[in-house]
Amino acid sequence: MARKPPEERPEWEISNVALLLFTSLMIILLAFFIMLSSMAVVDEQRKIEAWGSLLGAFGILPGGLGTDLEERSHIAPPTTPMDVVQAEMEQIREVLSARITEKQIRFLSGRTRRIISLNEAVLFPPDGVEILPEMKPLLAEIGNILKNSDHPVTIEGHTDDQPPQDASLKDNWHVSGTRALNIMRFFVEEVGLVPERLSAFGYADTRPVAPNNSPRNRARNRRIDLILDQSHKMELLRAEERQNRPRYFDFRGFSFRLFGEEKAP
Repeated sequence: MARKPPEERPEWEISNVALLLFTSLMIILLAFFIMLSSMAVVDEQRKIEAWGSLLGAFGILPGGLGTDLEERSHIAPPTTPMDVVQAEMEQIREVLSARITEKQIRFLSGRTRRIISLNEAVLFPPDGVEILPEMKPLLAEIGNILKNSDHPVTIEGHTDDQPPQDASLKDNWHVSGTRALNIMRFFVEEVGLVPERLSAFGYADTRPVAPNNSPRNRARNRRIDLILDQSHKMELLRAEERQNRPRYFDFRGFSFRLFGEEKAP
């Protein structure tokens, strides 16, 4: 006697079972991710507190950081190198603005440098290379502002295209270089700046800021430039950032390798 073939389930019943299984799986996954999210929030909170405590322990932020969020909320963020240079520039601007006319000084800002450009008449007599005695207190104030940091300071001497009138001065290279060196020596010997931070250069008339075609323009070219430079620290920060660039991507408490397995050198 032939067996009766099994009855096939209707299509609607099969689709209902699949829908039920899919819905159950989604509910389980939702509950799983809610649990992971809760754990990640707690871990992130602990990470922030631990990182803040570490920064405070090393004195990176003023006053240090504690594990209490309310206690930490009033602490200022760490300053970047350019913040330090900009703050010094503003202090020097205040000191000079009270003693020197605006026509005798210029303040220039670059990506990593700040330049204080002083007319030669502010610090030196005409065709002279010795600092005016009455201007030494002003130069000392500038030096004391720079004394509180550690970035390099470059002193540049510039002249116009006219040869010096004093026969004891060889040429404009001698004038510009000697002036820059005398300011550097004053900062080291009279103010106490670390000589390793300082450098002095004389450029004669090779770097004019205006054409040497009038007495006014020549006066602009005869100047001393104080350059506050943070390019070296900015490069160190960029190198450190590249070195510390994360190789893992964290999501909801899970870490995923971004660049594959690391190979031994």
